[in-house]
Amino acid sequence: MRKWTEEEIQKLINIYPYTENEQISIELNRTVPAIIYKAGQLNLRKSKEHINKISAVKFAKIGHLTGRKNGQANRTHFFNENYFDVIDTQEKAYWLGFIHADGSLVFDKKRNRITCLDICVKGEDGDLVEQFVRDISGDLTKIERRLNNNQRPMARIRLRSPILLESLYNLGIRPRKSYKNDGILIKDKTNFKHYLRGYFDGNGTVYKARDHIRMQIVGPENLCQDFFAGIEREVGVKGGNVYPSPHSDRHILLYQTNKQCISIANWMYDDATRYLKRKKYLFMSLMGSDEK
Repeated sequence: MRKWTEEEIQKLINIYPYTENEQISIELNRTVPAIIYKAGQLNLRKSKEHINKISAVKFAKIGHLTGRKNGQANRTHFFNENYFDVIDTQEKAYWLGFIHADGSLVFDKKRNRITCLDICVKGEDGDLVEQFVRDISGDLTKIERRLNNNQRPMARIRLRSPILLESLYNLGIRPRKSYKNDGILIKDKTNFKHYLRGYFDGNGTVYKARDHIRMQIVGPENLCQDFFAGIEREVGVKGGNVYPSPHSDRHILLYQTNKQCISIANWMYDDATRYLKRKKYLFMSLMGSDEK
């Protein structure tokens, strides 16, 4: 793949917010995936005007939600495709964090486009997937429950909707996100802790070692640093450490004193309506054993 020139990068910055990716690929003589990947590196977003314009075209082609809900005549799963258009509740912030950590936008190379949102959890955590499907007004019967390749129970939901996928993409969710050094997607004080709790449920752990509770979050370095700064700002917790994972190209945000972890948990779960029950109960049990 040829290297991007400064002129190409500047042109991409100038036209990306208001131009279809297919048109950009023609103007820059690059593939659409290359355009999407570079835009992600540059943290570019489509403008609100462009999103509204594209949505209007899609609605004209596939039918408005108040008509044929999800458009295509062969669609069998009806749900609120506009759920992530605006992150204005703690539930939406939580699900965005969980998807950022443990969901996946599936990119089909042959069809040259993102085809679905895929969320897959352990079978014992299936109630979390059920709650998500309820929140988007979906159909619980569309949840897959079976054994994975390791013969372990799993619960999975796949959502196919151009409107939903574009909303998530414009919020910062990307295909193959494991290879991107992105930061957090929500920074406002109101929803930050709910987004963090969702990410922690998807890509965090809590355990006890040498009589100390330890909490860690795994992710890109920029994201771990953003969480570190946000927790210090919102909770007042001092300390903690961000360091490279010895097992991957990820980084780890680690808190390893009882005081730090208890303060974070009390803040993170206060007034929470969405959380992974198994992880919260483990956190609470460790805190209870610490207080005895």
